[in-house]
Amino acid sequence: MTTSTKSRGRLRAVPAILLAAGIILAAGCAAVGGGPTATPVAPVPASASPIPSPTPAPATPTPVPATPSPAPTPKPTPAPSDPGNDGMPITVNLDNGTQDKVYIDIVDQSGKVVSATSGHPGDRAALPPGTLEVANVDARTLRLTWSDIPGDNALSLYIDKSLSHFVLVQPEHDGDTIGYDRILILKFSVSVSARYIDAVLQTGTETVG
Repeated sequence: MTTSTKSRGRLRAVPAILLAAGIILAAGCAAVGGGPTATPVAPVPASASPIPSPTPAPATPTPVPATPSPAPTPKPTPAPSDPGNDGMPITVNLDNGTQDKVYIDIVDQSGKVVSATSGHPGDRAALPPGTLEVANVDARTLRLTWSDIPGDNALSLYIDKSLSHFVLVQPEHDGDTIGYDRILILKFSVSVSARYIDAVLQTGTETVG
């Protein structure tokens, strides 16, 4: 073989070597870089049933306090009456022959007295001093008679609950010694008998017991 033939053989071998080297280099780069970068595809989620939201428990209603009914106002119980005030509204002006101011307040603890009026005495006293006479006019009416000297006076008559005890209080006062009768007529809501009445005339201003 001639020299020119060897030179042409070497020249053909150089490009082949270079091509092979390029192929090897490209394969190495591909191995190192992991090949061309693939665009990731997002996975399609499987259709899933929605998770139901928990049903909230019903709210406990706030208790509304019941409106209390107003308590009935108790009616006041009347206090026991003072024996000296039970019948004070019953006041009677007593007729007298000297035209003096003489009246009597009736304290009725029985509650049975319907009315009280003055009788009409005579010119002189028919009863001795210190005497109280009780007589029936009818089944429900009593006449009380006593005497007093002329002059203004304020008397009191106390009648107990059983209509069996009468106390007439006649304060002492100055005046003529000649006595005159005083008469009081009492009407009751029930029958009353003078026979069963203990009647007392008390002079002075002592408290009735």
